[in-house]
Amino acid sequence: MSPFYRYIFSLIFVVQAFNSNAQLGDYKYHIALKGSMGIIDSSTYKDVGLTMEWRFHQHWSLLYNLDVVKRSDGYRHIHSSMGTLIGPPLILLGLIASSSNNSSILFPNVNYKGWGVVLGIAALIMPEGIAYHHNINYRWDVSPYVNLLGVDLIRNPYTMQSKLKYASSFGFRTSYSFANHLTAGVFLESRKAKTTGFGLGGGFALGYAFNSKN
Repeated sequence: MSPFYRYIFSLIFVVQAFNSNAQLGDYKYHIALKGSMGIIDSSTYKDVGLTMEWRFHQHWSLLYNLDVVKRSDGYRHIHSSMGTLIGPPLILLGLIASSSNNSSILFPNVNYKGWGVVLGIAALIMPEGIAYHHNINYRWDVSPYVNLLGVDLIRNPYTMQSKLKYASSFGFRTSYSFANHLTAGVFLESRKAKTTGFGLGGGFALGYAFNSKN
């Protein structure tokens, strides 16, 4: 076991020393650092990332992800939701159009002033996926999930070019809630970008839940 994973498991052990006093469903938002390993086509991969949930219902949450994937064949993936990619350029173009007398040059048939900012913000809050939650007891949460609105920026080590490709994933995870809003969990998932087959992997996540519903 690598020093990194030994550190993570040690950290989980320390966190377990706290007494649990809340479940994940008691909070509106949950953010977590995650790491995983798996297989894509004939290569292995390692992934580190950040995931965020908005729990809009007792049993449902919207998902947002940002990942960096390193494959053993030299390819690199930077993964995010489509909204994260599309939102900032739309906001920038909207601001430019709103402050320019020549905004019609950008979109001659569209009154873009103001709408670019609105559409950009809407894109930023657009989720990548959705999860269904079920509490098997007060502390444990299990949730199948699917992410259908993702993109991968894939760097080819042979041509040194990067291309955007549609990406998706689905899986199953379980999380345990500790005191002080802390969470720990494990997950299994399959992921795919347009140029790859379905990958299979698993990993862990350490998170923090906040904004209590009570």
